Amino acid sequence: MSSRLHRPRARLLACSLAALAIVATGRVRADARESGFQATPAFDRLLVNKDVNGERWAMSWDRAGGVVTGNVFPVDGGAPKFVVCRVLGSDAQGGLTADCKGADACISCPCGGGWTSLGSVVLPSGFFEDCDGSGGAINASVLAACSGTGLHGNARATCDDTHLHLEATGVPDHAVMVGIRHWNGQYVVAQPYVGSNAFRIPLHPTVPSSPTPTSVGPLGVAVNGVPIFNPFAQNGVTDAVANGEMDVCGGHAGRADDYHYHAAPTCLMDDLPPGNPVGFAFDGFAIHGFTDPDGSTPSGVDECNGHVDARGEYHYNTVPGFPYMLGCFHGTFDPSLVPHTTGREPPPGTPVVGTITNYFEDAGGCLHVVLDDATDVPYCPPGSNPGATTRFQVEAWADNWFAMYSAGSLVLEDSVPITTERSFNAETGFFEATYPLELAFVLKDFKQDDTGLEYIGTPQQQMGDGGFVAQITDLSTGSVVAVSNSDWKCKVIHRAPLDPSCEKDPNPGATCLWQSEPEPVGWKDPAYDASGWQDATEWSANAVGPKDGYFTIAWDSRARFVWTSDLERDNTILCKVTIEAP
Repeated sequence: MSSRLHRPRARLLACSLAALAIVATGRVRADARESGFQATPAFDRLLVNKDVNGERWAMSWDRAGGVVTGNVFPVDGGAPKFVVCRVLGSDAQGGLTADCKGADACISCPCGGGWTSLGSVVLPSGFFEDCDGSGGAINASVLAACSGTGLHGNARATCDDTHLHLEATGVPDHAVMVGIRHWNGQYVVAQPYVGSNAFRIPLHPTVPSSPTPTSVGPLGVAVNGVPIFNPFAQNGVTDAVANGEMDVCGGHAGRADDYHYHAAPTCLMDDLPPGNPVGFAFDGFAIHGFTDPDGSTPSGVDECNGHVDARGEYHYNTVPGFPYMLGCFHGTFDPSLVPHTTGREPPPGTPVVGTITNYFEDAGGCLHVVLDDATDVPYCPPGSNPGATTRFQVEAWADNWFAMYSAGSLVLEDSVPITTERSFNAETGFFEATYPLELAFVLKDFKQDDTGLEYIGTPQQQMGDGGFVAQITDLSTGSVVAVSNSDWKCKVIHRAPLDPSCEKDPNPGATCLWQSEPEPVGWKDPAYDASGWQDATEWSANAVGPKDGYFTIAWDSRARFVWTSDLERDNTILCKVTIEAP
């Protein structure tokens, strides 16, 4: 038996032979269960007859259960076989791959002939035809999506006789909003694309005598459940992409706080396997990426940005430039298939000019747009809990002492006083905060007095050396969101001795000079500007010489020992860092 099935002959013969395949329907279903594949009670009216090297396959596809079942009729008049296949997915050409078994056909069940594995079978694009009179051949990519094949993120789908019904929240699992240069004041809010408000894609596309122009609003849906729009802004004239209204992934939030794509959804496309469709247009045709399903460069592309590929199927392709996706509808577009959105009325005023550098949801469900001038513009949708905090864990090791502050408040202090000459312990603590985290640290190396020396009057009299390492974990996700490194800004407020040659003097109090200043007023507060401070210096473990409690902590590989530029003479330093939401 061939591993590849061929294209259809006459449609009428397909329907008549397929009808034979489902005679005594209850017995056929019983055989399907015996084969080890779980067929569901309701088979769809998708019937086909195909030549397979001297055999005709008359099959029915239960799309919900993912089972293909029917009969194989040898043309030489031999005994027919009953065949049942479990659909595994789709191949690069858009056909379905299936694992098939066959048994001798019979009238009563169970059949005694036993099941024989037919191995992996590929049902090419266009293999199935709908013989209930509602339309012609069905696009293989749309068919595969009926059982979830090719979908991404939170999207899920079912099919009836006429439509693919795709449900989703409309919120993708990639980053959103970052990179927008002209922001419309909207945010990304989940939408009710479910039930009667799901996306509906025709299973039987029809082609009118001339293409249909696209209009403002959704043209289709991506495989992650995000709507696809034409290239224009709300005014129907401006190229929204060229105008800087799209994020780095090709989308933005619309006038109902609904996220949608105007350009090729490159972040989604990067996550899809080769040959996977990017989405489906509302006229029933699939949308593929920059290449065809077989990896070839599209040729003969029409005004709608589509063409008939090597499989004999029409589909659209994305392109890097205008119109990015659909230029028009090749098939018939029914506006009633477009779901509605729920969201705020658009805010008054003109778009904000400024690049969005970060976008995040805080612990209370409030949404934040952060612009390139560090302006944070929050919006708290209905049902959010403004002011809710996230719980964090901090792990730190110091030579010799530290204190840590969040938003100006003390959250953790070394449990061993700085007056202790040898202190190398680690500390673990917890605190509540909201992003962005505004953290401040006081770091001290032990000094016996202002000379900066330790063990004064003994043979071990010397300059000490400092060192500090820390990591902070967001306990809501279990992810380390901050580590000590050169991103920190630090300031020395006590340095001694100024001349290291006094280190061994018998009377260092008379010869070792020092430099000190008070802590700047308000430096722990989030609003204090420490941008003029020096970058923290990263030091090796060999230079710091960690010991004792350091080895009790499982450190993130990104955590670095930090201090200022002089480990020995910089005795007291202040450090600040801002941690944005991940």
